[in-house]
Amino acid sequence: MKHILAALAIALPVLAGCRQGEAASATKDFTFQGDEVTVRPDSPVARELKVEPVGASAYESAFRTVGTVRPVAGRVAEVAVPFAGRITRTMVRLGDYVRAGQPLFEMSSPDFYAAVKEYFENQLADKNVAANLKRREAMHQAGILSEREFEEARAEAENARNAYQMSRMALSVYHVDLDRLQMGRPITVTAPIGGRVVACDLTQGQYVKEDADALATIAELSRVWVSAQVKEAQVGRIEAGRTRAQVLRDSAPDSPVEGRIVYVGEVLDEQTRSTEVMLECDNAGRLLKPGMFVSVAFTTPQTSALLIPATAVFQGENTKYVYVEQEALHFVRRPVRVESAGADQVCVLSGLSEGERIIASGGIYLSE
Repeated sequence: MKHILAALAIALPVLAGCRQGEAASATKDFTFQGDEVTVRPDSPVARELKVEPVGASAYESAFRTVGTVRPVAGRVAEVAVPFAGRITRTMVRLGDYVRAGQPLFEMSSPDFYAAVKEYFENQLADKNVAANLKRREAMHQAGILSEREFEEARAEAENARNAYQMSRMALSVYHVDLDRLQMGRPITVTAPIGGRVVACDLTQGQYVKEDADALATIAELSRVWVSAQVKEAQVGRIEAGRTRAQVLRDSAPDSPVEGRIVYVGEVLDEQTRSTEVMLECDNAGRLLKPGMFVSVAFTTPQTSALLIPATAVFQGENTKYVYVEQEALHFVRRPVRVESAGADQVCVLSGLSEGERIIASGGIYLSE
């Protein structure tokens, strides 16, 4: 046992010395001084390095993000009852296409009858007071009526006119046809917009309160919006009228729908560091459903850009960098900003100039 331990005591320093010698030999292939590295001309590493000039090429920047389909503002209407009452007749069913102003249902309502009665009373009062004012105006001009009496008649006429106009407005809000209005007739609720009935909860005979949820929803979905969430670093590349946008559905990824950029958000979400970019899409085939999640592919117009191999870029602790040639086999690490430009290339956003020479491949061997 003593002989074995003695042999190990002699062998271990020898092995350690050999490994230190191998490491020293490896580091002699290149040396670092800060961000600068010099490669020995006769080293194996020098033979692995491929240095190329940075050149400009035609480039279309493209990226993808997620989006949500929404109805166009003003093209969806929820129809609720204007008064409490009972549904006496229904005229539409789920899926029907209706035009603006088309009757949807009729309902009997004591509140509506009271509003109609008030309207006709105010209409008659306005007519009578207006006639009375005309007579008093003639008497005033003839000197028969005093100025104070004439002013009182004019104030009375103005109050009657205001009451009549208020009752007209109260009924017109509910799209009541005042020319065909009759006492004792049920109220007819009409479609505020044209479109398809996408929700319908109408039942003849049901009693509905005035604060009840909408009984029908009408949507015109031949065109829809897609709300895309675009990250802070990419939103500057979007330009309405020039940037191309395509909407892709999971069920048909090979059949994109063209979108037109109508709005680029001006406020970033502090949590997601993204902003909303709104697209308008033709939806004649009703393929895009409100609430649907989609992918949105943006492509910028073709420009001249600096493209370099992806193998030239390395990830540092806080930034990406490349090796820029200062002279033969002498390089400096330089931070760069890049974005993907395909499977094996990246586009340089900042940090390099056209004509500079970089290590295009083999830089992986320059490890400190």
